[in-house]
Amino acid sequence: METPSKVRPFTIALLGSPNSGKSSLFNRLTGMKQRVGNYTGVTVERKIGRFKTTDGQIAQLIDLPGTYSLYPNSDDERVTCETLRNRHNPDFPDLVLVVCDATQLQRSIVLATQALDLEIPIIVVLNMSDILAKESLNIQTDLLSQRLDVPVVALSALTGQGIDQLIATISPNIAPAKKHIFVPPPDLAYLAEDIKSCLKTDNDYLAFQALLQPDEFLELSESCRLSIRQKVKKQQIPLFISDEMLQRHDKTEAICDTVLKQAPTESEKRTNQIDAIVLHKIGGYLIFIAILLLVFQAIFSWASYPMDWIEGIFNTLADWLHANLPATWLTSLLADGIVAGLGGIAIFVPQIALLFFFIALLEETGYMARVMFLMDRLMRPFGFSGRSLVPLIGGMACAVPSIMAARTIANKQERMIAIMVTPLMSCSARIPIYALIIGMFVPATAVLGIFTLQGIAMMGMYLLGFVMALVSALVLKKVLRYNMSDIYVAEMPIYRMPRWENIALLIYQKCKAFVVEAGKVIIVISVILWFAASFGPPKKMSEIEQRYTTQIAANPAQKHN
Repeated sequence: METPSKVRPFTIALLGSPNSGKSSLFNRLTGMKQRVGNYTGVTVERKIGRFKTTDGQIAQLIDLPGTYSLYPNSDDERVTCETLRNRHNPDFPDLVLVVCDATQLQRSIVLATQALDLEIPIIVVLNMSDILAKESLNIQTDLLSQRLDVPVVALSALTGQGIDQLIATISPNIAPAKKHIFVPPPDLAYLAEDIKSCLKTDNDYLAFQALLQPDEFLELSESCRLSIRQKVKKQQIPLFISDEMLQRHDKTEAICDTVLKQAPTESEKRTNQIDAIVLHKIGGYLIFIAILLLVFQAIFSWASYPMDWIEGIFNTLADWLHANLPATWLTSLLADGIVAGLGGIAIFVPQIALLFFFIALLEETGYMARVMFLMDRLMRPFGFSGRSLVPLIGGMACAVPSIMAARTIANKQERMIAIMVTPLMSCSARIPIYALIIGMFVPATAVLGIFTLQGIAMMGMYLLGFVMALVSALVLKKVLRYNMSDIYVAEMPIYRMPRWENIALLIYQKCKAFVVEAGKVIIVISVILWFAASFGPPKKMSEIEQRYTTQIAANPAQKHN
């Protein structure tokens, strides 16, 4: 009896730039019906979820990595472009939801028109429309839909307004737009016909992209790539891309002017006023240092309360096991090995949760983009751009995921330097050592009311790690003979209230990853240490115990610390 072949589900992809609210929409549609993994062959995170459409059909939703355009500069953007270009890709979507920031309409519509020119069925989703409504502004969605020849839905992923309308609009019957924005440049038009036959497509924009980035199209033969390189000089490629984006910008500007007469909104005015302060060439750095001080004060002082509570629970559990189970090596393994190991995992969770809470808060409000822009000027002499700041800051939590986050750095040499120096940042595993040293030698004297000398000392240790990372990066820059020449470009989103459900979900995912992944190693090490302590040389163990008892008797305060 033959088993029926697996039917491919109706697949929808989310496309959008960073800070467009794409993740909020993904979480809103899928809820907890989602899973996280990696794309095949790369370490780029892959988020897939499911939700039910109006007609009861189960749709598969893929959250593509954020990108500003369909000319990739990193592994994340490369995955997005490959998914949309290659119709033989197993993840090729039946429909694309292009998530646009309604408060930055033109910047977002540029990306939407690129997807439109690839002749993919799309729905333009105008997220954050509620913010425009507060400014008494309104985008004429019907007119925008007419100009782009695609469905347009205005909504707010934060409040849920318009989500039902989006779900009702989703349909397998949506056809690609007949209107195109892209016009092939005369210099390359004659070459595009040959590329179309290689790609087995009649799409002009797809052929144009293959001409400019032949290495990104795996389906091109080596002879075809060689022919392209001979006819299109490498130094010409940035000019062709720049000309195409400028033309697209002019056309989308005309479209946006017809659907929204956009004077500076109150949000934009407020954002400009705040930026005048936080991006000041001197005050901006002082504000960032003050924020870091607050973060480390929270990690050192505020997290101590739940940490003490967690430690007390596991100590009580271990004492209960010793008191109620037979005095055998199995009881000792359970109480002093496994339970102690579990306690060693759980006690770090408050600190990791607090660190990622602050990182997510900075990202959600829009301040992190300013920090990256601000620090770009400081880090550029050391071989870094602003893009390297996120992996370095993330290294304060754990070096492993931060090294993986460095994949978003486009320049290979900069990416290598970031990977090499990130382990020098003080990660959360070093917090107990710092806490022990600070607790022994630094008094808990209050400073400025809410801060203590211990919190300041903790920040100093973290800053020392950051400074050493920069010094090491400078040495590596000289060794690799790397000259920073790239221009750092990033979108500055308006300041907005954080999406608390996104922050909660991120904290949950990061804490879960720590408990599951790092927990395995900690448990094994805890059991190994228990075995060494229990079955080590008896005479040596007795000497160590006697020496420790003598020191405690001579200095009772040391036991408390």
